[in-house]
Amino acid sequence: MATSHHHSFNPPCCPVATGLIVHASPGDSFPNTSSSLDRLILHPQRVAARWFRLAESPTMNLPTSWLMLTAWLLALVECAASSFATLTDEDLRNIPSPGDDFDIHNGKLLAPILIPRVPDTDGSRKVQRHFVDFFRDSLPEWQILSQNSTFKTPVSGDKDVPFTNWIFRRDPPWANVGDVGRLTLVAHYDSLSTLDGFIGAIDSAAPCAMLLHVARSLDEALTSKWKSMQDSGEDGLEEPKGVQILLLDGEEAFKDWTDTDSIYGARALAADWESQRYDPMSTYKTP
Repeated sequence: MATSHHHSFNPPCCPVATGLIVHASPGDSFPNTSSSLDRLILHPQRVAARWFRLAESPTMNLPTSWLMLTAWLLALVECAASSFATLTDEDLRNIPSPGDDFDIHNGKLLAPILIPRVPDTDGSRKVQRHFVDFFRDSLPEWQILSQNSTFKTPVSGDKDVPFTNWIFRRDPPWANVGDVGRLTLVAHYDSLSTLDGFIGAIDSAAPCAMLLHVARSLDEALTSKWKSMQDSGEDGLEEPKGVQILLLDGEEAFKDWTDTDSIYGARALAADWESQRYDPMSTYKTP
């Protein structure tokens, strides 16, 4: 039996298979099985694997392969938020470079995640702190939320294992709670529990780092777009749309992959959101 708790993170204090991107709005129901989720999702870890293969190819250099990856992610965000459009050469030239953020040794985004991240371990807590510090320090306009739960696992006996999901949101400043549709980008951050300390670079450290980069790349554009809408009086003319990033815990099985030994954090978050209710006059019934 799981217990679940949801709370906001105060910065001054200090649906879902492995790595995915979902386009969802508040009120959408999240299936509890990975098979049904597979019909709704794209997997960044598969993109990451292809990216690493491209980077190692003698015909592709890292900046080029990164450009392709970032273009794909930003196009997905833009298209899901509005409509499909062709990216011009100028659009591609303006895609922000990651610089050294993805260096495996000292990259500011990726390197801190390249450690074992088994739930309820020091490694997991260090990575969670990395996520929170990034949004608190680099993207102060984003709301930071966490959702906690506990489960007994096949290897924990009578002990309840804690799991923590992180939700990072940026909504239009005029939007009311319950009236916002959100583009949701999701990855799990935990790693498989093994004796040799499995790191899981593409499962799913790299997807998490990619989503941090995408959030930073979109932030200024969102600010500019929403200010322009407010200045022109267009802020109330259409359904408000925001962006949220979910970094989920407990995707990996502890023993054998089953419906009950997998996606612990995703299952807890889905159940938690399903039980929450917005004001009856809101556009959506649940988160």
